[in-house]
Amino acid sequence: MAAATSPNLYKVCLAGLSGVGKTSIFNHIRGKEFSKSPRAETDSCNVSCDVEVDGGPPVKVTLQLWDTAGQERYRSLTESYFTESKAVIIVFSVDCPESFQEVDREVKRIRSKDFSPNALYFLVGNKVDLKREEVSQARIDDCLESNRDVFFGYTRTSAKEGTNVRQLFDNIAQTLVSRRVRPVEKGPGFQPFIQPHKKKNCCWF
Repeated sequence: MAAATSPNLYKVCLAGLSGVGKTSIFNHIRGKEFSKSPRAETDSCNVSCDVEVDGGPPVKVTLQLWDTAGQERYRSLTESYFTESKAVIIVFSVDCPESFQEVDREVKRIRSKDFSPNALYFLVGNKVDLKREEVSQARIDDCLESNRDVFFGYTRTSAKEGTNVRQLFDNIAQTLVSRRVRPVEKGPGFQPFIQPHKKKNCCWF
């Protein structure tokens, strides 16, 4: 099912510091092999994935996933990138306390603007395949508690091994549907990222 014809299209954005594995998560969904130094491709900054949500009659939705393409350092581009998003995934690396410290700042920065006031937020701790974790579960629990009105889920992932990556997006799709979030209205103006890109598609059902 192509994103252009799906009646249930949701824009989902990845956010977080450089190096936490956002592009690796993105590339896993694209079916690309893991790379220790993934190249952020400005011509491939979104990919559409079809997901079937259970519960009553099955509902088919399309998640249009957006990667920053390594442009976090350009705040103006990143801000336009979030416009009209229905879900935002804040990613940190479990081996990098600095990336976890950025979580609160990132949430406040995005929410302080009127990019997409009704977007749902999801927290992801990536690189759980590493033997050494520098962010304790207690700190994560405190963050989730202090932001209980913000985050709709926390998932531990490994983009390298594919651990919980599909489950992450299944959960996001389920939450968007169960919360009755209005899909993207595909009309003039829905092209929030200013870089040229090539759409890729994948299907999970």
